[in-house]
Amino acid sequence: MEEELKNFIKVWFYAIISVSYCYYLSSRIKPGALRLLSVLPVIALFLFIPLFFSSVHFSGASAFFFTWLANFKLILFSFDKGPLYPLPQNLSRFIFFTCFPIKPQQNPKSQNQIPKWVFAIKVLVFGRLWGGWKVSPMVSRLLTVGFVVLTSGWLFFPPLIRGGMFVRLPNEALLFIDSVEHKFFTEMEEELKNFIKVWVSIIISVSYCYYLSTRIKPGVSRLLSVLPVCVLFLLLPLFFSSVHFSGSAAFFFTWLANFKLILFSFDKGPLYPLPQTLSRFIYFTCFPIKSQHNPKSQDDIPKWVFAIKVVVFGVLLRMYDYKQHLSPTMLLIIYSLHIYLELEIGLMLVKALVFISLGCDLEPQFNEPYLATSLQDFWGRRWNLMVTAILRPAVYDPVQRIAEWKMRTDHARFLAVLATFLVSGAVHELIFFYITHEMPTGEVSWFFVLHGVCTAAEVAVKKRTFMRRWKMSHMVSRPLTVGFVVLTTGWLFFPPLIRSGMFEKLPNEVLLFIDFVKPKLFNFSS
Repeated sequence: MEEELKNFIKVWFYAIISVSYCYYLSSRIKPGALRLLSVLPVIALFLFIPLFFSSVHFSGASAFFFTWLANFKLILFSFDKGPLYPLPQNLSRFIFFTCFPIKPQQNPKSQNQIPKWVFAIKVLVFGRLWGGWKVSPMVSRLLTVGFVVLTSGWLFFPPLIRGGMFVRLPNEALLFIDSVEHKFFTEMEEELKNFIKVWVSIIISVSYCYYLSTRIKPGVSRLLSVLPVCVLFLLLPLFFSSVHFSGSAAFFFTWLANFKLILFSFDKGPLYPLPQTLSRFIYFTCFPIKSQHNPKSQDDIPKWVFAIKVVVFGVLLRMYDYKQHLSPTMLLIIYSLHIYLELEIGLMLVKALVFISLGCDLEPQFNEPYLATSLQDFWGRRWNLMVTAILRPAVYDPVQRIAEWKMRTDHARFLAVLATFLVSGAVHELIFFYITHEMPTGEVSWFFVLHGVCTAAEVAVKKRTFMRRWKMSHMVSRPLTVGFVVLTTGWLFFPPLIRSGMFEKLPNEVLLFIDFVKPKLFNFSS
């Protein structure tokens, strides 16, 4: 079925390009026969799309989606009629409304909408139909449905029966269930149980903090009330054996959520002002996200750039198969790209899921760190921006304010930068302990101390008069900055991960899903 998956990707590639062509056509050709003639090649292509597949579900779905509905929609669109008129606001909406059997609801509170309990009954009836459970309908409904069933058996079903469709259809549907039951839930059953337990504990704990805010004023009393939750969040990563689960729990809860709740105790940080609803409070506490104040920010990554990063990440995973043939320099580059791309792709997916749930704009987590022109630019404006947004009010600002009582502003700023990197280093040591289960060696802390000193020195030098007049070309500063980060990462940051075999476990866990999908989901035709 690997060939079927390749055909699926090709078909959607052709469909998106073709529908995009039709979308931009609308602004250049007026509705009428001329636009219809321009759309005809796409209609012809959509007639052939089902022939790319051998699977019943793929060929049937493509025939229904493209050959039938999409073609009729495009014919109507040629005359400014049908579901595609008026023209959807953007290209992505046009593609969705063309390629899928969907239509915006004109009256969201329409009484014609099927209640959820009715849909649940239909699912139950379908699931138990073969077990002999029957519903007694009204006479008129029985006659109507009976007529449809009888005529279907007379004229509609015979071609499907002769083609063996009623053998293949349940086999294809049950294959997915078998693969999930026997592969996913047998190998990861304990991990999934822990995942559910952890999330139940988190939701209860964060809900407690939310309702706490209306009863206890900000200050030490609220902090003491929140401390049990912070202690619980310190223990959560220990529930998991998976590197990704334990690492994500350590990053999301032990680090960011705890810092957010400490700041929340004093009405500071991302949780102040208090989110409007409990669900928003839970999302903004548990995930590394922050509301975007300027929705049309130019810092947003174009979708095609993100797609390229996903492809590069997929290639990197396959390069681990040839690890023994690669030089240390090449391995260092691969490890650096792996950490960056996995973090960015993972956090981007989290951001997308939260965006779908909340419907609000969220700030990006990364801002093309490989384009950094200085260490200050890299750590302050490009790398893992949620961490920067947390450490500034939690560590940098308080240390600078306190230090300014005893020393000059420049010295206080240097101390605040160093303290921020020290805290980051300590938290990274803790995260490494969670994922490697080995005692810290101090290398990661020294990595952040080194970068803290270098960043503080860089800031101090930039403020000198002679440096303000002289600016280094970005063609020089970018490779110097990224090179320094990569080299010091290979020297101090990666060794604990390499010794504990993390760069074997990380790609193996990422490929686990692919491994179980290939033999189970895509081999049903054999």
